[in-house]
Amino acid sequence: MRRPGASDAFMYYVNVGPGKTMDCRMILTLNESLDKDALIFATGEALKLFPEFAVRPVIKDNELYFEENSEPVVIYTADDKGGNVSLDYGCEDTNGHILYFIADENDDKRVTFCYFHGMSDFAGANMLLKTILYQYTKKKNPNLTVTEDILASVGIRSIVPDIWQSEENLDPYTFFSKNPDNKNEIEEQPEVFIPKMDRYPKNSEYSQIFEISCNGIDFKNVTKLNQTSFAPLLVSILSKGVANHFSAADKTLAVAFPVDIRKIYGAETVVNFSDAVMFMSSPELRQASVSEECMAYRNMLDEQRTKEHMGEFLYNKKELVKGWQNSGTGYLTIGEEIAKQDDPLPFSFLITYPGRLDVPDFLQSEIADMNLESVISTVDFAFTAYTYGDTMKIRMVQNFDGDGIPKAIQNALNENGIESKLTSLGKRRQNCFRMEKLKRI
Repeated sequence: MRRPGASDAFMYYVNVGPGKTMDCRMILTLNESLDKDALIFATGEALKLFPEFAVRPVIKDNELYFEENSEPVVIYTADDKGGNVSLDYGCEDTNGHILYFIADENDDKRVTFCYFHGMSDFAGANMLLKTILYQYTKKKNPNLTVTEDILASVGIRSIVPDIWQSEENLDPYTFFSKNPDNKNEIEEQPEVFIPKMDRYPKNSEYSQIFEISCNGIDFKNVTKLNQTSFAPLLVSILSKGVANHFSAADKTLAVAFPVDIRKIYGAETVVNFSDAVMFMSSPELRQASVSEECMAYRNMLDEQRTKEHMGEFLYNKKELVKGWQNSGTGYLTIGEEIAKQDDPLPFSFLITYPGRLDVPDFLQSEIADMNLESVISTVDFAFTAYTYGDTMKIRMVQNFDGDGIPKAIQNALNENGIESKLTSLGKRRQNCFRMEKLKRI
C-alpha cells in the first residue's frame, strides 16, 4: 500500500463526483471480432508489467492510498454509441480498477479503453494500452515474435523496470522539484477572454461530442507552407475559430496546451508527468500572416518547455498537494470542498495534442483505427487533436448545447485551404470518480 505521488494525487483531489471527472477514452476499431477472454488475459498480463497502474484507490485513516489490485479488468458490454455508458472508477463497478473496457453490443469490432486521468496522462496510458494490445495480439497469434529492443523502442513493456518503486517513477513532481530556487519573475499578463456558456448543470454527467476530420497530409502541407509545425498551426486555427464564434476579435485568448515533460527531465516515469504551456493569442497575432503568427506561438512553446519554466509548476503543485495531505483535514473533506468551488479556470480553452496514435506494424493485423476523447468537465469546452494513418481529427467535448464553435473551427480550417467534415457524435455520459464509493480499510 502506498500514498499516490503529487501529480496523481492532484487529479484525485480536484476531479471527484459527477460533472468533475477527467475521463479519457481510446476508441479502437479492430480488424476482427473482439475476443473478450483474450482481452481480459492480455490486460492482466500487461498490468503485471505496469504495477503502477494495478491499484485500487482506498480510504485509510481518512486519507487516500493505493493498494495492489489483482482483480480481472471489467469489460462492460453495452450500446456504447448510444452514449449512455457510465461507470464509477475505483469501486465495485470496475473491480476497483481506475480503467475498464466497453465492448459495443452493436459492433463486435469496436471496443473502448476508458481510464481516469488520475492513473496517468496520455503518454503513460498509451504505453499501457500498447502493451495490452501486444499481449492481445500475441495471445491470438502465438507465433508472433518481437525483440525486447523493438518493444521498448515503441513504448511497450516486456519487463518491470527496476526503478518502478522509486520516487522518480511514482512521484516525479516531488523528485524533480527538489531545488525550487530558480524561480522566474512573474510577468504581468494581459487580461484574457474567458467565454461564458449556458452550460449543463454542475452535476451533469453528460457532454456533447463533435468530430472534425480532415486529410492529415493536407494539414501537414499547410504547416510546410507556413514553415511551422502542427501545434502552432492548431493554436492559430482553433483560436481564430473560437474568437470568431464569440465575436472576440479584439480580445486576447489564453490557450492552455498540455505537454509531456518527460524528455525535458530525462524521466522514464509512466504516471502523470505533464503540464500546460500557455499560448497568448492576441488580436495583433491573429491579424498577422499565418507564418508570422505560428512563429510567435513556436517561440512561446520553446520559451516555456524548459526545466526553468516547468520547475515552478512542479514545485507549486507538489507543495499544494503536500499541504492538503498534511493538513489533517482528510482527503474526503478537502475533496468535497474543492468539488464545491466553481471559479473559472484562467484560460480561454484547452487543446490536447498527443500527436500520432498509429500502432506499430506488428499490431496492425488487429487494429484498424483508433480515436481519442478527453472529457474534461471542469472546463466548458476542450479540443483533442490527433492523427491516425492519413486522417487528422479534432474532437471537441463541450458541456452545453449547440454546434456554433465546431462550425467556426471548420470555417477556420477552410480559410487555410483545409477541407474538413463535421460530425456530431451526440451526447455521452462520462465515467465518474466518486470518493464516497471508495473502499474503507
